[in-house]
Amino acid sequence: MTEPWKCITQKHVKLLKNAKYDYYKSPRPLLDESQIEGMEQKLSESLENQSIIEIKTCKDGYFNSRVGIVQKIDPYTIKKSYN
Repeated sequence: MTEPWKCITQKHVKLLKNAKYDYYKSPRPLLDESQIEGMEQKLSESLENQSIIEIKTCKDGYFNSRVGIVQKIDPYTIKKSYN
C-alpha cells in the first residue's frame, strides 16, 4: 500500500498555500463620493473631539480594522495618522 502524501513536494505545498490565500481574498470596495465624504467627516470629528474611531482598510484583498483616536490629518499626502 502506497502513501498518497509522499508524492507531494514543497512546490505542491506552496501552490496549495497560495491557492488558499487567494481563495479568501475580497475584491476592493468601490466607494462613491458620498461614502468618501462620510468617512472624511468621521475622521474630522474624531480629530476635533478626540473621540475613538474604527478604521477599516483593504490591502491585497484583505480587510484590517484599527481602533483609535485621530491625531493628525495631512491634506497634502492624504495620509491619516492615528494611534
